[in-house]
Amino acid sequence: MSVRVRTLTEEVQAAPAVTVRYRTHVQTYGWQKQVTNGTMSGTSGQAKRLEGIEIAVSGNQKLGIQYTTHCQTYGWLPWSSNGEMNGTEGEAKRLEAICIELTGANKDKYDVYYRVHAQTYGWLDWSKNGEMAGTEGLAKRLEAINIVIVPKGANPGVATSKTFVSAYPGSINYKTHVQTFGWENNWRADGTMSGTSGKAKRLEAIQIYVVPKGMTPSTGTSAVSYVQ
Repeated sequence: MSVRVRTLTEEVQAAPAVTVRYRTHVQTYGWQKQVTNGTMSGTSGQAKRLEGIEIAVSGNQKLGIQYTTHCQTYGWLPWSSNGEMNGTEGEAKRLEAICIELTGANKDKYDVYYRVHAQTYGWLDWSKNGEMAGTEGLAKRLEAINIVIVPKGANPGVATSKTFVSAYPGSINYKTHVQTFGWENNWRADGTMSGTSGKAKRLEAIQIYVVPKGMTPSTGTSAVSYVQ
């Protein structure tokens, strides 16, 4: 049975007179051709990581764009803007997440929407205006991305609920290293017990990961380790 999937143009109508252009650096293939206004950049079904990205806008001299990626080993990279590369080239490092924001005097007249195809999870829902898209703490590669710009407040009629998947369940996350058992597999959060009870096993170390309220890549995250 064939199932018709709505095209991106049907899902989100691009803002008049504004074009967003982007290209990605893909494992094995290198830099792909530049695409525009919601066309997929990257690959699907080939298990190829995105390693870098360039994004620019045209059609409005008072509108710009900036973006940052979460990169394997390095974490969140400094912001790039208006066609600059963000990510890496020639280092075999996967991108895991991205944030995109509009800049310039007319930034409040538009919204930028974007979604990513993430390893294991497939296409996530649409993020917008600086929200995080992708995964965190799961070592999952991004494989493809769509980006589109719409007039401010326009209802694009797309799903926006599941845009980001994190290994960290709360605002204060922690896991412990327990005698005999070693490190816990999963992070605990916000008062949930970590360790054991009634087994006479000592705690030997703890890792703590704090997610600030309203976290974005510009505010960052903090991680602290304490060893006995």
